[in-house]
Amino acid sequence: MKSVIAACAVACLVSGAAMAGAAEDKLIALENSWAAAFVKKDATTISGFLADDWVGQSEGPKPESKAGLLGDVKSGKLAFTSLKLRDMKVRILGNVAIVQGYDDEKSSYDKKDSSGSYSWIDVFENRGGKWLAVAGQVTKVQK
Repeated sequence: MKSVIAACAVACLVSGAAMAGAAEDKLIALENSWAAAFVKKDATTISGFLADDWVGQSEGPKPESKAGLLGDVKSGKLAFTSLKLRDMKVRILGNVAIVQGYDDEKSSYDKKDSSGSYSWIDVFENRGGKWLAVAGQVTKVQK
């Protein structure tokens, strides 16, 4: 009987780890798709990754809203010619996931070069079976 209980416990742990691994893979793929959408200036796709109450923070003086970010992409105020993500780490805490990473980009903001390397963190919430970004923060890496 003890061996059956132990086998069930191991199976549950393995199953849980596999589910977490699948969610991690999905979140990394989502981040890469998000980066590709920025390069393509595809505001519609970007909108699908963001919760309506998304808040972003960068080097500006105040947080950014989903509408503000999408407006910057649509207008070309925020533009990327390349955006390569690297060194991503995912932590899943129930219905919340934190993705941290770095990117190397060729970009501009308000027609000024903003290219460089950045560290970033995105917070996702699983809402109705779909991971949506609810917050993000980006910081330029000083060399």
